Amino acid sequence: MLIFSGSDWCAPCIRLDKNIWQSEAFQKEATSQWILVKANFPRKKANQLSDAQTEHNRILAEKYNVEGSFPLVVLLDNTGKVLGKMGFKNVSPEEYIKMIHSLKK
Repeated sequence: MLIFSGSDWCAPCIRLDKNIWQSEAFQKEATSQWILVKANFPRKKANQLSDAQTEHNRILAEKYNVEGSFPLVVLLDNTGKVLGKMGFKNVSPEEYIKMIHSLKK
């Protein structure tokens, strides 16, 4: 699972992190179901990433987030094929997990 986020400027990204990614339900599910890769694009100088990490995230965005959507969750198979994409939804962690699983179909 590839997660594109603007951790210090994107309000829906911040809510997704707080309400879903940090939830016990998601943590439990993620541990057994997915490999998480977070591609963060902070804007504040204090939160800037290393040049190497910034470049790595940019390359991921060019391949998987050409629309420039934030937040964007991209579910990939083990070969890197996109199974589905979704953004922020104002739902419970359990409902969001179901939505992620539905991308596999």
